[in-house]
Amino acid sequence: HPIPVFAEMSSLNPVFVLPEAIRERGAAIAQGLVASFTLGMGQFCTKPGLIVAPAAQVDALATLLRREMSAAGEMYLLTAKIRDAYLAAVEELRCQPGTDAWVGESAGAPSVPACLLVADAATYLTTPALRAELFGPATVLVGVRDLGELGDLLAGLEGSLTATVHGDPTDPWVSTAVARLAPRVGRLVFGGVPTGVTVDAAMHHGGPYPAASSGRYTSVGDDAIARFLRPICYQDFPAALLPTALLSTTQDAPIG
Repeated sequence: HPIPVFAEMSSLNPVFVLPEAIRERGAAIAQGLVASFTLGMGQFCTKPGLIVAPAAQVDALATLLRREMSAAGEMYLLTAKIRDAYLAAVEELRCQPGTDAWVGESAGAPSVPACLLVADAATYLTTPALRAELFGPATVLVGVRDLGELGDLLAGLEGSLTATVHGDPTDPWVSTAVARLAPRVGRLVFGGVPTGVTVDAAMHHGGPYPAASSGRYTSVGDDAIARFLRPICYQDFPAALLPTALLSTTQDAPIG
């Protein structure tokens, strides 16, 4: 009797901050992103682990992010093993060619520093270590030069629980990102952050592999019950033999 497993496994939760958004509200976006990827010390399944922006605006956005990260305070991870894995991953990524790393201050064990890694699209796409989920208060900022590079980066993304887009709805950068992201995520966010999962009928907390073992089901919200149900059809049955749930509430007859 096989038991189905509905697991959340890995998710980058990419955030696309596109041209108009940085110019109009870059400081507010940076504040929200840092609060999001350091929430729970960066250990949330919806943590934004990848931020994508136009190459011409990456330096400005990186400056805003670093300023917010400087005030983030001490970070403490769940276990010593997780802390050691985080520190080792940060050290490996700092040594990657073409990657600029900013590591915040830390008082040392048991706390860890927040980290921002900056790379261009070509470096990101050819460096597997940068594309892996990093569990902890760190994120990767990638600059794309044009719509072609944006398309290449989008094509290389695996499934995620979420993706977020900031920008002008009429901008081709935005429409390109949304169209290419929809098949790769379980939840699309516009103008916000992916952390914070509302428990309601509209929520879908799942996504294509490797974000979850089955992208058809949610683990949060009313529809989460579907993970534990098995369909069965009663064909041509008399009302007397039907389960009560299939009977009308007003008369002793099948629903529909």
